[in-house]
Amino acid sequence: MFKISLNYSINTSFLSEALYEGLLFITLNTQITKISPSHIEIGDLRDAIKSLNDMRLSNMRVQFVENDYSERKRNKPINKLLEMLGLGNITIRRNYGSLLLTLKSNLNRLNFKETININIKPGQQLLIDLKRKDEGIALPQIFKIDRYTGFSSLETKLMLKQVTAYVSKEVALILILGLHSSFIARVVQQVGRGRRNEIYYFLMFSPEEIIKLLSLGSKSPVLIRNLFLIKDLAKDVLEKIVSKTSLNEALAVELSLNLRIREALRNYNLEKVSFILFKVALEGRTYKIYEQTPITIYRIPPFIRILGKFSRDPESIARRIAWVLRPGGEVLRALGDPDSDEHGDVVEAVIGLYRFVVLGDPAGWYLFTRKLMDAHNVALRRKTYNNEYVKLLSNLTF
Repeated sequence: MFKISLNYSINTSFLSEALYEGLLFITLNTQITKISPSHIEIGDLRDAIKSLNDMRLSNMRVQFVENDYSERKRNKPINKLLEMLGLGNITIRRNYGSLLLTLKSNLNRLNFKETININIKPGQQLLIDLKRKDEGIALPQIFKIDRYTGFSSLETKLMLKQVTAYVSKEVALILILGLHSSFIARVVQQVGRGRRNEIYYFLMFSPEEIIKLLSLGSKSPVLIRNLFLIKDLAKDVLEKIVSKTSLNEALAVELSLNLRIREALRNYNLEKVSFILFKVALEGRTYKIYEQTPITIYRIPPFIRILGKFSRDPESIARRIAWVLRPGGEVLRALGDPDSDEHGDVVEAVIGLYRFVVLGDPAGWYLFTRKLMDAHNVALRRKTYNNEYVKLLSNLTF
């Protein structure tokens, strides 16, 4: 029996989100005895590791930076974590998927304490579930990207200080499971001759959803399972589109239009679900948050109510609108190509579509259709152009 005490702020920092994402993933894949905002009791932490899918782990190529892991130096955070877990003699590939595969392959060798107290002990260093820093490990770089904004408070007197955080091996594992649970995709972007950026996308539950999931007592396990199923659908949708474009409005529109997600909300009797989408870049020896986007998906989005005033079948129109952003279509092609002649017009068109679909602003529909026509006029200069934008517009009449 593992007992986890929670005295840690639920906020929108990457560290807090990853921690609670990991905790929820553990409750999803272990036997729950008790769950509340302050206390969780589960059967065996190893069950959550055992549930990991090997193929997904192989695709989770979220890299360690130089300060995290070394085959030669043993004082790096990931090296020390392996050693504390009883796997210090094992060499792994330099990414988190390989680390979790190794843990899953060596379940019987792992050792954990069964009482975990997730609170902060402030001082010259921040200690989480520790009495002394030498009992744990320094946070790996990817969990430092908020620069500890999740810790800042008047009570801890850390508003103006930058400190190093240390966590127990159990908290480190929870964070890494949260990373796995929220991971969507890795996108490599060429930024110059011989230079590239690695971009990682993570989808995590919003603080509002986390509080709700922890607060329902005996009803929590059912809701956690349902919301994870919906989040998996959302991750599948996002994975297909982020390789084409990172425009936030396009991602939000695609999620709001997705019929599978809205049907799941209806099946589970949920009005909405809210997430935070993190876009994280690996730059040299560190990670940076490029964007942090709140996303709410409604069972009945605002635009459906508007369309219902003009059509008996608004869902049919919604399907036609969704076709505009289909993978391999002209709109996503132009969005993903900043050098295309019509790129600027297509960006404005999608922003208009966002205003209509997500915000329920009818003026957004006018901007969307006008800018698609502008994109058509610009694209006419190409000899290979085949009136794709006109076809889109004709398909959207109602």
